[in-house]
Amino acid sequence: MNFKSNKKVLAVIAVLSFVFAYLYDKWKYNTIWDRCQASDMADSEAYAFINHHPSLDFLIDSVLLTLIFLIIV
Repeated sequence: MNFKSNKKVLAVIAVLSFVFAYLYDKWKYNTIWDRCQASDMADSEAYAFINHHPSLDFLIDSVLLTLIFLIIV
């Protein structure tokens, strides 16, 4: 296998891991949101997670890490 085909495979793996991490983050957020609503916002741990959840930061960090990974490889 040459280096260029390895780079393509690694790029696909990086993109897929980003997609799965994003889906997991959304699932976790929705699960905790349901828990927060079930307790009428009385669950302080769930309420704190919902209020301080940086979904945009997650996207930016993931894209930057993927780009850095692709540049290094």
